[in-house]
Amino acid sequence: MSQSENSSLLNKLSKIDVNDAADVTFEEPWQAQSFAVTVLLSKSGLFAWTEWVEMFAKHIADRPQHCDETPQQAYYRQWLSALESLLDSKGITSEQTRALYKEDWRRSYIVTEHGQPIKFQKGLPDMPNPHHHHHHSHGVKPKPISVSPAKK
Repeated sequence: MSQSENSSLLNKLSKIDVNDAADVTFEEPWQAQSFAVTVLLSKSGLFAWTEWVEMFAKHIADRPQHCDETPQQAYYRQWLSALESLLDSKGITSEQTRALYKEDWRRSYIVTEHGQPIKFQKGLPDMPNPHHHHHHSHGVKPKPISVSPAKK
């Protein structure tokens, strides 16, 4: 993104009225949650909306849309990344803390009975990923022992 495009984006983002979210749409619940948390944290005075806009514009410029994601998916990936960076810069959280919570959520998910809401628990014992199966190789692909020519 060029400097003028970045300035234009920054100008547009700075004019967003956080009190008027009527035009905001979400594909996934986590997107709405990220949006709501960001607005709430700004309104509570944790950071100024202009700080948010600058961080978000930087993340949009530095982390462009991937070829396998929709514009909406890219937007909220960038949104969440910017929020994490802004909170990190203020010393409120860190990548390490988020990794610990992510692991606690993973373990909570594993011990939750199918069909039940996940109950977040800290300090569960380490456990394997339930979706990891050992019927495949982790590295070099196995080579065939021998190849028989086709017969007519």
